[in-house]
Amino acid sequence: FTAAVAENLAAQKTALEAVNQATSTQALRAAITEYATRLELDISRFDRLKPESQQELLAIMVEKLPYDTADQVKTAYITALQTVSSTTIITYVDYEHSLTYAVDKQMNKSPQTDLYGGGWKTADRNLVEWFINANNFVEEMLPALKVKKDVYLNMRHEPTTEKNNVILTLSPGAGPYFIISEAQDSKGDKWYRILTNTRVGWVHSGYVELTEKKGEGIFQFLLLSGTTYIDPVEVNEKILKDKGILSGKAEAFIEGAQKYNINEIFLISLALHETGNGTSKLATGVEYKGKTVYNMYGIGAVDSDPINKGAEYAYNQGWFTPEAAIIGGAKFAGENYIHHPTYKQDTLYKMRWNPANPGVHQYATDIGWAAKQVANIKKLYDQLTSYVLHFEIPRYK
Repeated sequence: FTAAVAENLAAQKTALEAVNQATSTQALRAAITEYATRLELDISRFDRLKPESQQELLAIMVEKLPYDTADQVKTAYITALQTVSSTTIITYVDYEHSLTYAVDKQMNKSPQTDLYGGGWKTADRNLVEWFINANNFVEEMLPALKVKKDVYLNMRHEPTTEKNNVILTLSPGAGPYFIISEAQDSKGDKWYRILTNTRVGWVHSGYVELTEKKGEGIFQFLLLSGTTYIDPVEVNEKILKDKGILSGKAEAFIEGAQKYNINEIFLISLALHETGNGTSKLATGVEYKGKTVYNMYGIGAVDSDPINKGAEYAYNQGWFTPEAAIIGGAKFAGENYIHHPTYKQDTLYKMRWNPANPGVHQYATDIGWAAKQVANIKKLYDQLTSYVLHFEIPRYK
């Protein structure tokens, strides 16, 4: 095993050196072609580009030479692919009410979060406002902090050490984490409320270093109407492989997307999220009234009785095969949200928050629902050769 690891590292080092020595686009073309497998580059995406786009990609990568690691080469390659083969359009929509008004409406709907630990709980106003504020997801950089390198830092439910309210302990140098708000304790010490991947809580300012973190989550503003014409073979091999009941189901997603004019990447991402990568009970089949039914998007699975109600909905819709559930769920999303004549909720953000009419006709109670879809959608787009991204950003009065 040790010998195999050493051999692999040596081969990777050779590939990295070949790239760094390629100071012309012609030399770089030869290097990435020869060492594509070793550097984990999907060279087929490069081959499908037009000659002028290939040249532009190579020029971008040459300009960034040298690379310190093979991972840096891979990241630069993917970024260059997106630069030369995709188009991004951003439009803004102004609404007649304020952000405060929108938050007021949400607080009347018992918004839920799993960021406190111990299951689903009603979210507080400060946290709701952070998630509903579009600026926290489209700004280039946002306030953040990191734990100092020489301390372990307790993250607490409240901004005080006077209570036994520790949530978890952050490791030295951990972060950066987004800063949601600030407060002072009874001694006048400053505290920051921060958001990790799994929890929200307070940390003392004396043990952190202020920094910035790139704004994340713009894909929750991606317009969801229109198909991307993805390659089903590519999707099955790269995206749906080893994804439980969803494995090999690319054709069903494509059929549903084209039939109801919906973005296939959105449908796939939503199904992966709602089914736990194709492994949930509703996804793998539930017996209901003598029939096995399937539900790939959690439709009808209300918080009080998700399995039974989700199965009941699937039974009433005739979703007796995984394919029927995938296509039928596409119809539901299209007719009830994306293409609904009144609500027109054609972004993840609109489906969750409905900025035109806050608190009404919302897809989920989880305040992080829209943001949670983003990583998967972005990851799936990174595997496509070319695409057009159209983002629609809300602005409150």
